[in-house]
Amino acid sequence: MIRRPRLSVLLRVAIIAGVGVGLNPVAAEPPPETRATAAGVPATHTPEGLLQQSGLARFRLILGRLQLDPARHRKGTKEATRSQPYPLTETLTVSSQSGIASLHYTFHSDRQHAVVDVVDILQVRIVSERKDLRQRLTLEQPPEGPLRIRVESMASSATIDDPPSLLTPSFLTPRSSFSTARSSFSTAPPAAAPASLSTPSLLHLQSSHPRLFAGHLGELLPYLLSTPTVSELNRAAQRQLLATADREPLPTLGEVEACVERLAAPQRRIRVAAERELLAWGLPVLRHLDRLDETLWDSEQRSRIRRVRWTLQPRRADTPQSLVHWLATDPEYWNLVAADWSHEKRHRGDIVLRRVCGTGLDVDVLAAAEPIRVAEAAATRSR
Repeated sequence: MIRRPRLSVLLRVAIIAGVGVGLNPVAAEPPPETRATAAGVPATHTPEGLLQQSGLARFRLILGRLQLDPARHRKGTKEATRSQPYPLTETLTVSSQSGIASLHYTFHSDRQHAVVDVVDILQVRIVSERKDLRQRLTLEQPPEGPLRIRVESMASSATIDDPPSLLTPSFLTPRSSFSTARSSFSTAPPAAAPASLSTPSLLHLQSSHPRLFAGHLGELLPYLLSTPTVSELNRAAQRQLLATADREPLPTLGEVEACVERLAAPQRRIRVAAERELLAWGLPVLRHLDRLDETLWDSEQRSRIRRVRWTLQPRRADTPQSLVHWLATDPEYWNLVAADWSHEKRHRGDIVLRRVCGTGLDVDVLAAAEPIRVAEAAATRSR
């Protein structure tokens, strides 16, 4: 019998706190070709992997973050091997304690070895090893806060169980040339890859570092998630972003800030009214809240904002519409998306972003004379 997780677990909602990334524009570049496309498989093809076949567990995407479906899991261990479209071995173990699922999954193809661990539904860790690139990626998704990604070099004889060596600090500096950005995910030694970075979601990661995403998650994620894929959701959200933000009455950063201030009012009716106003605005409130300095809030504000976040957290898998409403108030995502817009469209976006978020597109993005690619040239952060 499958039991739903306790309320205390559901309250551990992932509050996404974006970390700004310095942007350094370079010439436009299309995303790297995936192996599926090269093999003639349509880009929208989703493989039927062990997770889908066994029914032991289901992943879903909530605000661009991986999460196990709490109501769709059962204990068990499975293994599967196939030779098409490329050699692949998968193993899956699902355990449960007090109705709360944990998962261990391995993905071993002819060029990638990846391990996915999930603890208590929300806490996710992915380790991906690419021997052809001599590169290892570790992605940590805590229950709250941004995703943390670390890229490390590895010896040609290393395995996923061996301790890697962190890239040297010299590779933490921003890339500023087109040639550097183009080579940052080539078959050369992975010296040009970022040593570490933080990002609010998988959509942000794919938009900011498409080569890194494609190399380590492009083949893996379709085996974890049913359609639509992260790439499909991201493309749909990017297409709708400007039109939705321009058309719909989104709350501005100033309005959300004023509501948060009223949550500290002496009169209870004012506090209640402010909380209801935040809830009435819906998903666009979340990214505004992430930009505010919560160290300035008192206990009453913290308590009510925690309740607002929990209430607004989607309970169903992401759709392009829900993602657009969440991302419409996210300047970081706007700058990533606008990198591929025309000059005229970027100026329209700048006007909308200034109205909604109180800040426009970055100067380098706005002033570029042609579509640019911010991704891969972003400044990275060491942890």
